[in-house]
This record gives sequence, structure tokens and C-alpha cells, in this order.
Amino acid sequence: MIKNLVVLLLVVLCSGCYSYKPFSNVSNLQEKKIYKVKITDKSLKIKIDSIKNYKIYYSINKKVYFFPVNDSLSISQKKFSSGKTIGLGIGIIGGIAIIYEIGKNETIKAINQIEFPSIP
Repeated sequence: MIKNLVVLLLVVLCSGCYSYKPFSNVSNLQEKKIYKVKITDKSLKIKIDSIKNYKIYYSINKKVYFFPVNDSLSISQKKFSSGKTIGLGIGIIGGIAIIYEIGKNETIKAINQIEFPSIP
């Protein structure tokens, strides 16, 4: 049981927590990075393939799409959030410790309540 919880904790910590930070300078966009783009009412998470002639090219299911770079474009960059990752890890470890202690105490109480037959 504890091994399963440790593995779960490691998976969560290794995956990390990412958040999207507003990206103000469109000219500094980098290819092969993941961005969240909001065009009118649609929001997409894309990996930029290339930027040419004021157009951003990306692909979904091997089909290439593009949109023009303009002022109404809202772009956020995917950034690793160490605070969220540490907070999540501490929360999970604390939760596991509490569950373990509650389970341990309940098991001890149950064992103490068992009446064993006396040996003649």
C-alpha cells in the first residue's frame, strides 16, 4: 500500500505543475515551445512550428494551420511552476502521513479489542 502511494507521489512530482504566464512581446516567440493562444473566443494550446511573414504556423494531427500575428492576439507561455509543484508535493506527503497515522491507530485499537481465549 505504501509503495503504491510513494509511486503515485513520484509520478505527480515528476510531471510537475505548469502554468501559463502572459507573453507580451510577440517578436520573441520561439519555435518548438508550447503557448496558449486566444484568438477571438477560441483558446488553443499549440507548439509553434515556425514563424514567417507575420504568421504563426502550427500543426494538429499532421495538418498545418496558421494565424496572423496582430494586436488582438493573446499569447501565454507555458512555464514550470516550482511553487505549485512543491506545494502539491508537500500536500500529498502530508495527506499520506495523516492517512497512515489514522490507519495505524485504528489498527492498534482493533487489535486491543480482540478477546483471546484463555489457555487452561
